[in-house]
Amino acid sequence: MRAVFNRKRRYMFLDQDLFDYLEDKVEWNNKLHPNGKLNLKLDVVVFLVDLITIKQGLERSKTNKGFAKICAKILKQYHHNYNTHIDFLLKNRVLKRKPYDAKKGKCFAYKLVWKPPFKKKWAQRKMKAYTPQDFTFAKRINNDELKAKDFANGRCRHLTKWLDSDINIAYEDSLQYLDHEEMNGNQKYQRRHAIERIHQGYWVYSRNGKDDRLHSNLVNLPSDLRQFITYKGQILCSLDFKSSQPFILAGILNLCVNGSYDLLDSLIEMISDRKLAESLSSTLAVMIPKISETPMNTDIRAFINLVVTGDIYNYLGQQYSIEFLSTITTKNGTIVDRFFDESIDKKVDKQFDDLRGYSKVVMLEYLYCSPKSNEKRLNEVRRILPDCINKFVDLMKGENKADFPILLQNIEAALFLDTLTKELSEKYQDMFMATIHDSIVVPINYQTEVHEFMRKRTFEIFEIVPEVKYEIWGKNISLVA
Repeated sequence: MRAVFNRKRRYMFLDQDLFDYLEDKVEWNNKLHPNGKLNLKLDVVVFLVDLITIKQGLERSKTNKGFAKICAKILKQYHHNYNTHIDFLLKNRVLKRKPYDAKKGKCFAYKLVWKPPFKKKWAQRKMKAYTPQDFTFAKRINNDELKAKDFANGRCRHLTKWLDSDINIAYEDSLQYLDHEEMNGNQKYQRRHAIERIHQGYWVYSRNGKDDRLHSNLVNLPSDLRQFITYKGQILCSLDFKSSQPFILAGILNLCVNGSYDLLDSLIEMISDRKLAESLSSTLAVMIPKISETPMNTDIRAFINLVVTGDIYNYLGQQYSIEFLSTITTKNGTIVDRFFDESIDKKVDKQFDDLRGYSKVVMLEYLYCSPKSNEKRLNEVRRILPDCINKFVDLMKGENKADFPILLQNIEAALFLDTLTKELSEKYQDMFMATIHDSIVVPINYQTEVHEFMRKRTFEIFEIVPEVKYEIWGKNISLVA
Protein backbone atom coordinates (compact mmCIF):
# COMPACT_ATOMS: atom_id res chain seq x y z
CA MET A 1 0.00 0.00 0.00
CA ARG A 2 1.31 3.40 -0.96
CA ALA A 3 2.09 5.75 1.93
CA VAL A 4 1.00 9.40 1.98
CA PHE A 5 3.69 11.53 3.58
CA ASN A 6 3.31 14.86 5.31
CA ARG A 7 5.43 17.11 3.09
CA LYS A 8 6.53 19.19 6.10
CA ARG A 9 8.47 16.29 7.62
CA ARG A 10 11.86 15.01 6.49
CA TYR A 11 11.89 11.26 5.96
CA MET A 12 14.94 9.02 5.64
CA PHE A 13 14.87 5.61 4.02
CA LEU A 14 17.12 2.68 4.80
CA ASP A 15 17.01 -1.09 4.82
CA GLN A 16 14.97 -2.35 7.79
CA ASP A 17 17.70 -4.83 8.77
CA LEU A 18 20.27 -2.03 8.65
CA PHE A 19 18.03 0.20 10.78
CA ASP A 20 17.60 -2.58 13.38
CA TYR A 21 21.36 -3.12 13.40
CA LEU A 22 22.09 0.60 13.89
CA GLU A 23 19.42 1.01 16.56
CA ASP A 24 20.88 -1.90 18.53
CA LYS A 25 24.47 -0.64 18.18
CA VAL A 26 23.54 2.92 19.20
CA GLU A 27 21.69 1.62 22.26
CA TRP A 28 24.74 -0.40 23.39
CA ASN A 29 27.07 2.51 22.72
CA ASN A 30 24.96 4.88 24.82
CA LYS A 31 24.89 2.43 27.75
CA LEU A 32 28.68 2.71 27.80
CA HIS A 33 28.63 6.49 27.15
CA PRO A 34 25.44 7.89 28.70
CA ASN A 35 26.79 11.45 28.47
CA GLY A 36 29.44 13.44 26.71
CA LYS A 37 30.89 13.55 23.23
CA LEU A 38 30.73 9.80 22.65
CA ASN A 39 26.98 9.65 23.28
CA LEU A 40 25.20 9.16 19.95
CA LYS A 41 21.93 10.33 18.42
CA LEU A 42 20.08 7.71 16.36
CA ASP A 43 18.58 10.59 14.34
CA VAL A 44 22.04 11.72 13.24
CA VAL A 45 23.27 8.19 12.46
CA VAL A 46 20.25 7.43 10.26
CA PHE A 47 20.43 10.86 8.61
CA LEU A 48 24.09 10.37 7.67
CA VAL A 49 23.41 6.95 6.13
CA ASP A 50 20.48 8.35 4.12
CA LEU A 51 22.45 11.43 3.00
CA ILE A 52 25.43 9.36 1.85
CA THR A 53 23.10 6.97 0.01
CA ILE A 54 21.54 9.92 -1.85
CA LYS A 55 24.96 11.41 -2.66
CA GLN A 56 26.14 8.04 -3.97
CA GLY A 57 23.11 7.99 -6.25
CA LEU A 58 24.27 11.29 -7.74
CA GLU A 59 27.77 9.94 -8.39
CA ARG A 60 27.89 8.86 -12.03
CA SER A 61 31.66 8.44 -12.45
CA LYS A 62 32.65 4.78 -12.59
CA THR A 63 36.23 5.70 -11.71
CA ASN A 64 35.09 6.84 -8.24
CA LYS A 65 33.85 3.28 -7.58
CA GLY A 66 30.70 4.40 -5.79
CA PHE A 67 32.39 6.87 -3.42
CA ALA A 68 30.67 10.26 -3.13
CA LYS A 69 32.28 13.47 -1.89
CA ILE A 70 30.76 15.28 1.09
CA CYS A 71 32.63 18.25 2.54
CA ALA A 72 32.99 18.68 6.28
CA LYS A 73 31.21 22.06 6.29
CA ILE A 74 28.07 20.41 4.87
CA LEU A 75 28.02 17.73 7.56
CA LYS A 76 28.80 20.21 10.32
CA GLN A 77 25.82 22.40 9.46
CA TYR A 78 23.55 19.51 10.44
CA HIS A 79 25.28 18.44 13.65
CA HIS A 80 28.32 19.85 15.45
CA ASN A 81 29.43 16.38 16.60
CA TYR A 82 29.06 14.65 13.21
CA ASN A 83 32.62 13.24 13.39
CA THR A 84 31.79 10.97 16.33
CA HIS A 85 28.79 9.59 14.42
CA ILE A 86 30.87 9.05 11.27
CA ASP A 87 33.53 7.23 13.34
CA PHE A 88 30.80 5.01 14.77
CA LEU A 89 29.59 4.07 11.27
CA LEU A 90 33.15 3.41 10.12
CA LYS A 91 33.95 1.29 13.17
CA ASN A 92 30.82 -0.82 12.63
CA ARG A 93 31.64 -1.28 8.93
CA VAL A 94 28.56 0.50 7.67
CA LEU A 95 30.63 3.06 5.75
CA LYS A 96 34.03 3.28 4.07
CA ARG A 97 35.82 6.59 3.77
CA LYS A 98 38.79 7.90 1.85
CA PRO A 99 40.28 11.35 1.22
CA TYR A 100 38.68 13.16 -1.72
CA ASP A 101 40.68 16.40 -1.72
CA ALA A 102 44.01 14.87 -0.75
CA LYS A 103 45.91 18.17 -1.04
CA LYS A 104 43.61 20.29 1.10
CA GLY A 105 42.39 17.49 3.33
CA LYS A 106 39.00 19.15 3.80
CA CYS A 107 36.74 16.65 2.08
CA PHE A 108 36.20 12.92 2.27
CA ALA A 109 34.42 10.51 -0.04
CA TYR A 110 32.04 8.01 1.54
CA LYS A 111 30.53 4.72 0.47
CA LEU A 112 27.88 2.54 2.10
CA VAL A 113 29.40 -0.94 2.48
CA TRP A 114 27.11 -2.58 5.05
CA LYS A 115 26.12 -6.15 4.24
CA PRO A 116 23.16 -7.90 5.89
CA PRO A 117 24.00 -10.84 8.16
CA PHE A 118 21.97 -13.18 5.96
CA LYS A 119 21.07 -13.19 2.27
CA LYS A 120 17.61 -12.11 1.28
CA LYS A 121 16.12 -11.35 -2.13
CA TRP A 122 15.61 -7.67 -2.87
CA ALA A 123 11.92 -8.23 -3.51
CA GLN A 124 11.62 -9.52 0.07
CA ARG A 125 13.71 -6.87 1.84
CA LYS A 126 11.79 -4.15 3.67
CA MET A 127 12.71 -0.45 3.82
CA LYS A 128 12.27 1.69 6.91
CA ALA A 129 10.79 5.19 6.55
CA TYR A 130 12.25 7.12 9.48
CA THR A 131 11.64 10.66 10.66
CA PRO A 132 13.87 12.31 13.30
CA GLN A 133 12.58 12.21 16.87
CA ASP A 134 14.57 15.17 18.16
CA PHE A 135 12.51 18.33 17.53
CA THR A 136 15.46 20.69 17.03
CA PHE A 137 17.32 18.38 14.65
CA ALA A 138 14.13 17.59 12.71
CA LYS A 139 13.32 21.29 12.40
CA ARG A 140 16.80 22.07 11.06
CA ILE A 141 16.77 19.49 8.27
CA ASN A 142 13.08 20.10 7.48
CA ASN A 143 13.71 23.83 7.08
CA ASP A 144 16.66 23.20 4.76
CA GLU A 145 14.55 20.95 2.55
CA LEU A 146 11.54 23.29 2.51
CA LYS A 147 13.77 26.28 1.76
CA ALA A 148 15.25 24.44 -1.24
CA LYS A 149 11.79 23.48 -2.48
CA ASP A 150 10.42 27.01 -2.04
CA PHE A 151 13.33 28.46 -4.01
CA ALA A 152 12.81 25.96 -6.83
CA ASN A 153 9.05 26.57 -6.81
CA GLY A 154 9.65 30.29 -7.18
CA ARG A 155 11.79 29.78 -10.28
CA CYS A 156 10.15 26.86 -12.09
CA ARG A 157 6.78 26.06 -10.55
CA HIS A 158 5.63 24.86 -13.97
CA LEU A 159 7.91 21.82 -13.44
CA THR A 160 7.96 21.27 -9.68
CA LYS A 161 4.15 21.10 -9.52
CA TRP A 162 4.31 17.69 -11.25
CA LEU A 163 6.75 16.17 -8.75
CA ASP A 164 4.22 14.37 -6.62
CA SER A 165 2.75 10.96 -5.85
CA ASP A 166 1.08 10.65 -9.29
CA ILE A 167 4.48 9.60 -10.64
CA ASN A 168 4.46 5.83 -10.24
CA ILE A 169 7.11 3.16 -10.28
CA ALA A 170 6.17 -0.46 -11.01
CA TYR A 171 7.20 -1.51 -7.52
CA GLU A 172 7.12 -5.30 -7.67
CA ASP A 173 8.53 -5.41 -11.22
CA SER A 174 11.42 -3.10 -10.32
CA LEU A 175 12.30 -5.19 -7.26
CA GLN A 176 12.19 -8.39 -9.31
CA TYR A 177 14.51 -6.63 -11.80
CA LEU A 178 17.07 -6.06 -9.03
CA ASP A 179 17.01 -9.75 -8.16
CA HIS A 180 17.77 -10.80 -11.75
CA GLU A 181 20.29 -8.15 -12.85
CA GLU A 182 24.05 -8.54 -12.44
CA MET A 183 25.19 -5.64 -10.24
CA ASN A 184 27.23 -5.34 -7.10
CA GLY A 185 25.46 -4.96 -3.76
CA ASN A 186 26.14 -1.23 -3.54
CA GLN A 187 24.58 -0.55 -6.95
CA LYS A 188 21.51 -2.59 -6.01
CA TYR A 189 21.15 -0.78 -2.70
CA GLN A 190 21.25 2.61 -4.47
CA ARG A 191 18.47 1.47 -6.76
CA ARG A 192 16.46 -0.02 -3.89
CA HIS A 193 16.68 3.31 -2.08
CA ALA A 194 15.61 5.27 -5.19
CA ILE A 195 12.70 2.90 -5.87
CA GLU A 196 11.39 3.25 -2.32
CA ARG A 197 11.43 7.05 -2.30
CA ILE A 198 9.35 7.21 -5.48
CA HIS A 199 7.05 4.37 -4.44
CA GLN A 200 6.35 6.09 -1.12
CA GLY A 201 5.68 9.39 -2.91
CA TYR A 202 8.47 11.22 -1.08
CA TRP A 203 9.78 13.86 -3.50
CA VAL A 204 12.65 16.25 -2.94
CA TYR A 205 13.96 18.83 -5.35
CA SER A 206 16.16 21.91 -5.46
CA ARG A 207 17.59 24.48 -7.82
CA ASN A 208 20.25 26.27 -5.85
CA GLY A 209 23.56 24.90 -7.16
CA LYS A 210 26.16 26.64 -9.31
CA ASP A 211 24.94 24.70 -12.35
CA ASP A 212 21.43 26.26 -11.91
CA ARG A 213 19.88 22.89 -12.78
CA LEU A 214 16.74 21.42 -11.25
CA HIS A 215 17.65 18.35 -9.17
CA SER A 216 14.98 15.82 -8.16
CA ASN A 217 14.34 12.11 -7.56
CA LEU A 218 14.07 11.66 -11.34
CA VAL A 219 17.48 13.25 -11.95
CA ASN A 220 19.02 10.92 -9.36
CA LEU A 221 17.23 7.85 -10.71
CA PRO A 222 19.58 5.38 -12.49
CA SER A 223 18.62 5.30 -16.17
CA ASP A 224 17.95 1.54 -16.16
CA LEU A 225 15.01 2.11 -13.77
CA ARG A 226 13.23 4.55 -16.10
CA GLN A 227 11.50 1.63 -17.79
CA PHE A 228 9.36 1.22 -14.65
CA ILE A 229 8.22 4.88 -14.38
CA THR A 230 4.80 6.11 -15.54
CA TYR A 231 2.59 9.11 -14.81
CA LYS A 232 -1.04 8.17 -14.06
CA GLY A 233 -0.53 5.08 -16.20
CA GLN A 234 0.88 7.03 -19.17
CA ILE A 235 4.08 5.79 -20.83
CA LEU A 236 6.75 8.50 -20.77
CA CYS A 237 9.56 9.47 -23.10
CA SER A 238 12.49 11.84 -22.74
CA LEU A 239 13.77 14.16 -25.47
CA ASP A 240 17.23 15.71 -25.40
CA PHE A 241 19.78 17.36 -27.66
CA LYS A 242 22.51 15.33 -29.27
CA SER A 243 25.87 16.64 -28.00
CA SER A 244 24.19 19.29 -25.84
CA GLN A 245 27.18 21.29 -24.60
CA PRO A 246 29.06 21.35 -27.95
CA PHE A 247 25.71 22.41 -29.48
CA ILE A 248 25.40 25.36 -27.07
CA LEU A 249 28.99 26.39 -27.88
CA ALA A 250 28.18 26.17 -31.60
CA GLY A 251 25.01 28.20 -31.00
CA ILE A 252 26.92 31.06 -29.34
CA LEU A 253 29.47 31.09 -32.16
CA ASN A 254 26.71 30.98 -34.77
CA LEU A 255 25.11 34.15 -33.41
CA CYS A 256 28.54 35.80 -33.56
CA VAL A 257 29.24 34.92 -37.20
CA ASN A 258 25.67 35.88 -38.18
CA GLY A 259 25.99 39.25 -36.46
CA SER A 260 22.83 38.51 -34.45
CA TYR A 261 23.74 40.79 -31.58
CA ASP A 262 20.18 41.25 -30.29
CA LEU A 263 19.93 37.47 -29.84
CA LEU A 264 23.33 37.42 -28.13
CA ASP A 265 22.12 40.10 -25.70
CA SER A 266 18.99 38.02 -25.02
CA LEU A 267 21.13 34.94 -24.42
CA ILE A 268 23.33 36.83 -21.94
CA GLU A 269 20.20 38.03 -20.13
CA MET A 270 19.06 34.40 -19.72
CA ILE A 271 22.09 33.57 -17.55
CA SER A 272 21.17 33.85 -13.86
CA ASP A 273 24.78 34.12 -12.61
CA ARG A 274 25.68 37.71 -13.47
CA LYS A 275 29.40 37.11 -13.05
CA LEU A 276 29.27 34.39 -15.73
CA ALA A 277 27.06 36.61 -17.91
CA GLU A 278 29.63 39.41 -17.70
CA SER A 279 32.42 36.93 -18.48
CA LEU A 280 30.63 35.83 -21.66
CA SER A 281 29.95 39.45 -22.61
CA SER A 282 33.65 40.36 -22.16
CA THR A 283 34.79 37.36 -24.22
CA LEU A 284 32.41 38.21 -27.04
CA ALA A 285 33.64 41.81 -27.05
CA VAL A 286 37.15 40.49 -27.77
CA MET A 287 36.17 37.75 -30.24
CA ILE A 288 33.43 39.36 -32.37
CA PRO A 289 35.71 41.88 -34.16
CA LYS A 290 38.02 39.02 -35.17
CA ILE A 291 35.29 36.62 -36.26
CA SER A 292 34.45 38.52 -39.44
CA GLU A 293 37.99 37.93 -40.67
CA THR A 294 38.97 35.08 -42.97
CA PRO A 295 39.98 32.29 -42.34
CA MET A 296 38.53 32.49 -38.80
CA ASN A 297 35.00 32.99 -40.11
CA THR A 298 35.34 29.95 -42.40
CA ASP A 299 36.75 27.76 -39.61
CA ILE A 300 33.97 28.68 -37.19
CA ARG A 301 31.26 27.94 -39.75
CA ALA A 302 32.88 24.56 -40.45
CA PHE A 303 32.84 23.76 -36.70
CA ILE A 304 29.17 24.79 -36.40
CA ASN A 305 28.25 22.64 -39.39
CA LEU A 306 30.11 19.67 -37.90
CA VAL A 307 28.21 19.92 -34.60
CA VAL A 308 24.81 20.47 -36.21
CA THR A 309 24.85 18.09 -39.16
CA GLY A 310 27.58 15.63 -38.23
CA ASP A 311 28.85 13.83 -35.15
CA ILE A 312 31.68 15.68 -33.46
CA TYR A 313 32.66 12.65 -31.39
CA ASN A 314 32.96 10.39 -34.44
CA TYR A 315 34.87 13.18 -36.20
CA LEU A 316 37.45 13.40 -33.44
CA GLY A 317 37.90 9.62 -33.52
CA GLN A 318 38.51 9.73 -37.28
CA GLN A 319 41.04 12.59 -37.03
CA TYR A 320 43.33 11.18 -34.36
CA SER A 321 46.85 10.80 -35.70
CA ILE A 322 48.53 7.40 -35.95
CA GLU A 323 51.11 8.63 -33.45
CA PHE A 324 48.43 9.53 -30.91
CA LEU A 325 46.48 6.29 -31.40
CA SER A 326 49.65 4.34 -30.69
CA THR A 327 49.67 5.84 -27.17
CA ILE A 328 46.19 4.42 -26.39
CA THR A 329 46.13 0.88 -25.08
CA THR A 330 43.64 -1.69 -26.37
CA LYS A 331 42.45 -4.50 -24.12
CA ASN A 332 40.03 -7.28 -25.11
CA GLY A 333 38.66 -5.15 -27.94
CA THR A 334 38.20 -2.06 -25.74
CA ILE A 335 40.11 1.23 -25.56
CA VAL A 336 41.98 1.99 -22.35
CA ASP A 337 43.42 5.33 -21.25
CA ARG A 338 44.37 6.85 -17.92
CA PHE A 339 42.16 9.58 -16.46
CA PHE A 340 42.53 11.51 -13.23
CA ASP A 341 40.37 10.20 -10.37
CA GLU A 342 39.79 12.96 -7.82
CA SER A 343 38.68 10.52 -5.13
CA ILE A 344 42.16 9.01 -4.87
CA ASP A 345 44.13 11.95 -6.34
CA LYS A 346 45.78 9.93 -9.09
CA LYS A 347 45.19 8.54 -12.58
CA VAL A 348 43.40 5.26 -13.16
CA ASP A 349 42.62 3.16 -16.24
CA LYS A 350 39.24 3.73 -17.86
CA GLN A 351 37.80 1.47 -20.56
CA PHE A 352 35.68 2.42 -23.62
CA ASP A 353 33.90 0.22 -26.13
CA ASP A 354 34.83 2.40 -29.13
CA LEU A 355 36.54 5.62 -30.21
CA ARG A 356 33.27 7.57 -30.21
CA GLY A 357 32.65 6.82 -26.52
CA TYR A 358 36.25 7.68 -25.75
CA SER A 359 36.05 10.93 -27.74
CA LYS A 360 32.87 12.02 -25.95
CA VAL A 361 34.65 11.90 -22.59
CA VAL A 362 37.75 13.56 -24.04
CA MET A 363 35.67 16.39 -25.57
CA LEU A 364 34.04 17.10 -22.21
CA GLU A 365 37.46 16.97 -20.56
CA TYR A 366 38.66 19.53 -23.13
CA LEU A 367 35.79 21.87 -22.22
CA TYR A 368 36.47 21.43 -18.48
CA CYS A 369 40.29 21.39 -18.38
CA SER A 370 42.80 24.12 -17.68
CA PRO A 371 44.05 25.91 -20.82
CA LYS A 372 47.57 25.12 -19.59
CA SER A 373 47.03 21.35 -19.52
CA ASN A 374 49.66 19.34 -21.42
CA GLU A 375 47.65 16.10 -21.45
CA LYS A 376 48.37 14.34 -24.76
CA ARG A 377 44.74 13.65 -25.67
CA LEU A 378 43.78 17.28 -24.96
CA ASN A 379 46.63 18.53 -27.13
CA GLU A 380 45.35 16.18 -29.83
CA VAL A 381 41.85 17.71 -29.60
CA ARG A 382 43.39 21.18 -29.79
CA ARG A 383 45.31 20.11 -32.90
CA ILE A 384 42.13 18.81 -34.57
CA LEU A 385 39.86 21.75 -33.71
CA PRO A 386 40.38 25.15 -35.40
CA ASP A 387 42.62 27.55 -33.48
CA CYS A 388 39.77 30.07 -33.22
CA ILE A 389 37.69 27.54 -31.25
CA ASN A 390 40.60 26.90 -28.88
CA LYS A 391 41.10 30.65 -28.40
CA PHE A 392 37.43 31.23 -27.66
CA VAL A 393 37.27 28.37 -25.13
CA ASP A 394 40.53 29.44 -23.46
CA LEU A 395 39.37 33.05 -23.24
CA MET A 396 36.07 31.98 -21.68
CA LYS A 397 37.88 30.03 -18.97
CA GLY A 398 39.73 33.16 -17.90
CA GLU A 399 41.34 32.77 -14.50
CA ASN A 400 39.08 29.90 -13.45
CA LYS A 401 38.84 26.82 -15.69
CA ALA A 402 35.49 25.90 -14.07
CA ASP A 403 33.78 29.06 -15.32
CA PHE A 404 33.25 27.83 -18.87
CA PRO A 405 31.53 24.47 -18.18
CA ILE A 406 29.39 26.14 -15.49
CA LEU A 407 28.45 28.82 -18.03
CA LEU A 408 27.36 26.13 -20.51
CA GLN A 409 25.33 24.42 -17.76
CA ASN A 410 23.71 27.77 -16.84
CA ILE A 411 22.72 28.41 -20.46
CA GLU A 412 21.43 24.84 -20.74
CA ALA A 413 19.36 25.33 -17.54
CA ALA A 414 17.98 28.66 -18.74
CA LEU A 415 17.09 27.12 -22.11
CA PHE A 416 15.37 24.00 -20.77
CA LEU A 417 13.93 25.20 -17.45
CA ASP A 418 13.09 28.85 -18.12
CA THR A 419 12.29 28.87 -21.83
CA LEU A 420 11.39 25.56 -23.49
CA THR A 421 9.47 23.91 -20.64
CA LYS A 422 7.91 27.15 -19.45
CA GLU A 423 6.50 27.91 -22.89
CA LEU A 424 5.44 24.28 -23.35
CA SER A 425 3.55 24.43 -20.04
CA GLU A 426 1.58 27.41 -21.33
CA LYS A 427 0.89 25.67 -24.65
CA TYR A 428 -0.09 22.27 -23.15
CA GLN A 429 -1.38 23.05 -19.68
CA ASP A 430 -2.53 19.50 -18.87
CA MET A 431 0.68 17.80 -20.08
CA PHE A 432 2.88 16.20 -17.42
CA MET A 433 6.45 17.41 -17.78
CA ALA A 434 9.76 16.91 -15.98
CA THR A 435 13.41 17.53 -16.79
CA ILE A 436 16.69 15.67 -16.41
CA HIS A 437 19.22 18.40 -17.16
CA ASP A 438 19.16 18.65 -21.00
CA SER A 439 16.22 16.28 -21.31
CA ILE A 440 12.46 16.95 -21.27
CA VAL A 441 10.22 14.12 -20.03
CA VAL A 442 6.62 14.01 -21.31
CA PRO A 443 3.90 11.41 -22.03
CA ILE A 444 4.71 9.57 -25.24
CA ASN A 445 1.61 10.85 -27.03
CA TYR A 446 3.09 14.38 -26.85
CA GLN A 447 6.45 13.29 -28.30
CA THR A 448 5.89 14.70 -31.83
CA GLU A 449 4.60 18.09 -30.66
CA VAL A 450 7.40 18.56 -28.11
CA HIS A 451 10.05 17.42 -30.59
CA GLU A 452 8.92 19.97 -33.18
CA PHE A 453 8.65 22.73 -30.58
CA MET A 454 12.17 22.07 -29.23
CA ARG A 455 13.69 22.33 -32.71
CA LYS A 456 11.70 25.40 -33.74
CA ARG A 457 12.14 27.38 -30.50
CA THR A 458 15.85 26.56 -30.21
CA PHE A 459 16.37 27.75 -33.78
CA GLU A 460 14.81 31.09 -32.79
CA ILE A 461 17.39 31.38 -30.00
CA PHE A 462 20.58 30.12 -31.73
CA GLU A 463 19.65 30.19 -35.43
CA ILE A 464 20.68 26.54 -35.75
CA VAL A 465 18.49 23.46 -35.36
CA PRO A 466 19.43 20.78 -32.82
CA GLU A 467 19.19 17.05 -33.48
CA VAL A 468 16.74 15.75 -30.88
CA LYS A 469 17.05 12.20 -29.53
CA TYR A 470 14.30 10.46 -27.64
CA GLU A 471 14.06 7.49 -25.31
CA ILE A 472 10.86 5.60 -24.60
CA TRP A 473 11.03 4.83 -20.90
CA GLY A 474 8.60 1.95 -20.81
CA LYS A 475 10.47 0.03 -23.51
CA ASN A 476 14.05 1.13 -22.77
CA ILE A 477 14.67 1.93 -26.48
CA SER A 478 16.86 4.83 -27.59
CA LEU A 479 16.01 6.42 -30.93
CA VAL A 480 16.77 9.54 -32.96
CA ALA A 481 13.73 11.60 -33.91
